[in-house]
Amino acid sequence: MSTIYVKTISAFDAANEHVITFDYSGNQCIKNRIIVYNSATNASVYDNTVTSYTLSHTIPSSTLTNGTSYYCTITAYYTSNNTEYSVVSSASNVWKCLTTAMWSINGISSGTVIGNSYYDFKMNYSQTQDEVVNEYYVVLYNQSGSTYWSSGTLYDISATTTATGLPNNTVLYARAYGTTVNGLSLDTGKIEVTVDYQVPNLYSVAYLENDKWHGWVKATVNILDVEGIGSGTYSFVSDKYVDLSSANSSVTFNKNFTLSGNFIVEALGYNVSANKSVITLGGDNLTAVATFRSGTFSSGTLFFAELKELNSGYVLYSNMIAIPPSTNQIHLWIKRKNGMYDCTIANMGVVS
Repeated sequence: MSTIYVKTISAFDAANEHVITFDYSGNQCIKNRIIVYNSATNASVYDNTVTSYTLSHTIPSSTLTNGTSYYCTITAYYTSNNTEYSVVSSASNVWKCLTTAMWSINGISSGTVIGNSYYDFKMNYSQTQDEVVNEYYVVLYNQSGSTYWSSGTLYDISATTTATGLPNNTVLYARAYGTTVNGLSLDTGKIEVTVDYQVPNLYSVAYLENDKWHGWVKATVNILDVEGIGSGTYSFVSDKYVDLSSANSSVTFNKNFTLSGNFIVEALGYNVSANKSVITLGGDNLTAVATFRSGTFSSGTLFFAELKELNSGYVLYSNMIAIPPSTNQIHLWIKRKNGMYDCTIANMGVVS
């Protein structure tokens, strides 16, 4: 017995031709017929038969109308003992024809130079029928095509997501993709960008003045010593890291260091554990704690950071990444601007 059903049809732009596919089992399909109906009136708007062995049917461009919803049936024809038979599918899902959306990353085009170790990604979006975005992702790829950074799933089209820890003198490829509530595809494709930032000129950090009458040089250094005070059991590793794996161990930086107004705080670490606070920020009317977390989601077990502002009860979650190996360096980036926070983490690879 022959069977047939139409595969799920997502929204598409009626200005372009579109291929409808179907599954069929039975004797060799020799031709197929599609009938497209207006879902509001049930009137037939397109009826066509093609002789083909392929299990698909192409709707020509400008056959349907954007802003209108449709469904279809497909009939497959086959022969048995030199007699032609047919089998008709049930009605497909209802889909909507929609004008292709304007979809781009603000400030990003081919050849864009990113002049910082971070970039605030924000989307430009408009669509003729005012279609709502369902979800989207922003991704940076390296030259080998591997994912360097991903925003995770985003929903608010007006939101900004920040990629941090971008390597200097590097070519990356930015891409934003997603779908609307009716399944219209959104994709910028991969856009080549270059990360190129300069270390700040340190000319003003130190000023030398020759005192010829006394035979010496007076040096004025505009550097403040930010000294950390340790507690509990801790040790230094390669003069780059401090080992705080022991219970109740910490390092506090409060000399010549304060947080107020807008700020950015960055931290690097490795062999980090979930459900343990990693940094506490304090300052003018500020007490915020960042804690690494892990959880199981539909895409697997993922690692992320939770930022909790204790005075207001404000809680923010970072992007999600795969569980990092203990040898990989994790970059934590916390930003406050005009009272609003942003928190991002990135796996920077094996500790060098």
